[in-house]
Amino acid sequence: MTDYIKVETKSFQDMCEQIIALTEENQSLKIDNDFLRKQTAACKMRCSKYCLENQKLRDEIADMKFTQKMLNSEEAGRAFARELLGKPMTEADLAEETFIANGEKHYYAQPIGDDF
Repeated sequence: MTDYIKVETKSFQDMCEQIIALTEENQSLKIDNDFLRKQTAACKMRCSKYCLENQKLRDEIADMKFTQKMLNSEEAGRAFARELLGKPMTEADLAEETFIANGEKHYYAQPIGDDF
């Protein structure tokens, strides 16, 4: 009978040690879990910040592309000049500008050599 009690006692001691070990492991996992939760929250905040920054940069690039497109077209250039001067161009002014632009295109289209 004493063998049976010893076996139960040994088993009970093992169970107590196992419970203590599991309690310590559980506490360690809680600490790790809290750290990971904080880390996840920080990553979410940083990601949110980067998303807003990314959208702002995309908007700026779109504005730059629009501005480049507008500045490259002749009519847009004229409109920009009118806006800077603060006065609208008349039809005669537009015709004169077109005439000059066409003349300049023709002049620059001619090959220029060393004979000058």
